[in-house]
Amino acid sequence: MGGIFGLACKFSPSLDVISTGLKRLLYRGHDGVGIVGIVDSELVVKKYPIRSDKALEELRFFNISSKIILGHTRFATHGRPSLENTHPLLDCKGKIAVVGDGIIANYEELKDLLIQKGHSFSSRSDFEVIPHLIEEELDKGNDFLQAFLNTLRKLKGIYAIATLWVKENKIYGASMGEPLFIGKGEKCLFLSSDIPSLYGFSKEAVIINQGQAFVLTPQEYMVIDVKKGNIVKELTIKRVKYPAEVIDKAGFPHYMIKEIYEVPEAMLRAVAVVQEKYLNLVAMILHSARDIYVIANGTSLHAGMIAGYYFRDLAKLNAHVISAAEFPFYGLENVSIGTAILAISQSGETGDVLRAIREAKMRGGVVIGVTNIMGSRLTLDSNVYLPIGAGVEMAVPATKTFVSTLIVLGMLAHRIGVLRGIIDKSDERNFVEQVKALSFTLKKELGRIEKMIKGNVEIFKGWDRCYVSSRGINFPVALEGALKIKETAGLQAEGVETGELRHGPITLVSNGYPVIMIAPYEKEAKISSWKVASSVIEYGGKVISISPPDVNVVGYHVEIPETTKFLSPIASVLPLQLLAYKLGVARGMPIDHPRALAKAVTA
Repeated sequence: MGGIFGLACKFSPSLDVISTGLKRLLYRGHDGVGIVGIVDSELVVKKYPIRSDKALEELRFFNISSKIILGHTRFATHGRPSLENTHPLLDCKGKIAVVGDGIIANYEELKDLLIQKGHSFSSRSDFEVIPHLIEEELDKGNDFLQAFLNTLRKLKGIYAIATLWVKENKIYGASMGEPLFIGKGEKCLFLSSDIPSLYGFSKEAVIINQGQAFVLTPQEYMVIDVKKGNIVKELTIKRVKYPAEVIDKAGFPHYMIKEIYEVPEAMLRAVAVVQEKYLNLVAMILHSARDIYVIANGTSLHAGMIAGYYFRDLAKLNAHVISAAEFPFYGLENVSIGTAILAISQSGETGDVLRAIREAKMRGGVVIGVTNIMGSRLTLDSNVYLPIGAGVEMAVPATKTFVSTLIVLGMLAHRIGVLRGIIDKSDERNFVEQVKALSFTLKKELGRIEKMIKGNVEIFKGWDRCYVSSRGINFPVALEGALKIKETAGLQAEGVETGELRHGPITLVSNGYPVIMIAPYEKEAKISSWKVASSVIEYGGKVISISPPDVNVVGYHVEIPETTKFLSPIASVLPLQLLAYKLGVARGMPIDHPRALAKAVTA
């Protein structure tokens, strides 16, 4: 994954141009930078497998005289940050270079076939299969465009790519789910992963829609339908107009709201990023384990709590879910050979998690890491790990990483259930299809949900505290919602199991006290929850109900899409993330960097 920025000019431009474009795309990847150009009919490649901001400083000292240049800033999903895994990636002959964003879901299968045909791979990146596939097609006698289109038709996943071939001064590219845009300047045509990065280079951006390829030269561009192979005449064009302070946020005022709107895309990436062999391996470890501990902190702990429901319902597997900070006192002494530790940390650098797994390994435990950051200490210290593929998350309050973690853990629970004979393989396939369907629905519905949430912000006027409640599989969502409101809005929010509201907490409810109630998925729990909501209103509180369409809903209703039991936490958490954000903005809080918090608590 990462950001793509390229240019095709009538002259050899200064590297400052591509450096500026890549700098604006650092939010898409910070694990390395690479560029490639064509000089004297040869590819000239330079890679910097270091933090992208430092890499761009180094790039200033590199000299290349090429009219066609592709650049890439990488976020590692397959393969740790290293020289060989940094884009661009080449074919066997060093004549084709590819940079990519997203995930190639079937790369393992394609890589095995290519190796059987004699191809040699130098990286663990999923995108390295692409130049080799193009090489195969060229060897069949196809011209480059046909070879490129044939290759695209073999790939599965969510991705965008751009490629150079030494024999042509052209950029070939395609969008298959990840964004790409073309901008036109006076003497150059530009390519980028987002519109804001084209600011100052082009007044308009041509949107490369999903399923479209293109050919870019210094003079012109052509857009092609990948499936049909015909030229696309009707193109979508947008103006490039963004203030400087939001260029690196893709036009949004804060990273947090940008990342909430990236949730549907992150859901699809989570489905595609998990490799079959590692999913099988982890499932077999947990299936065979004598004891299972799920450890994490903060948002990741709430995801782990929901995973506990997944494991019990889908695989009849009991897992002890415990804070990594508490684990040394109440779990570690029980660890021995036969114990599995499922450690969750979106940063992969959480100090409590790392200390806990190191102690567990010393006692014979097997550690399974779940993280968003390849090359993190969690990936290095785990026996095996699963990536969640959410992409870069810049805001400290976690949003899309929470959702991506749930999907990967849901896929894992389904795989264990199949191994144990509790569910059928068709149930596992259905889960993936349901994730895709919900992603599509949320992409359409997020704007509507945000408007409904905005209308409820006034309810909190005059209050610096609130309750967030739910039951069943959505109870951990209430805890997560309360955490988001604390982090982002600075309110004292308390997550409460709905039944427990009557056992003490309701005594504080009066004079419009805000109570957010998330509808449980379980039918009986839902009926009793609405009775509790009526009691809250009776005692003077104001209820915001987060629920799918429901005739018995109580209070101010924020309607969310109907979905399955195991995906209801995802549909339910998005309004809470949006509410936390809106409240934080209304209260003038530092949204992306709350006081006293960091993205990874390492101490």
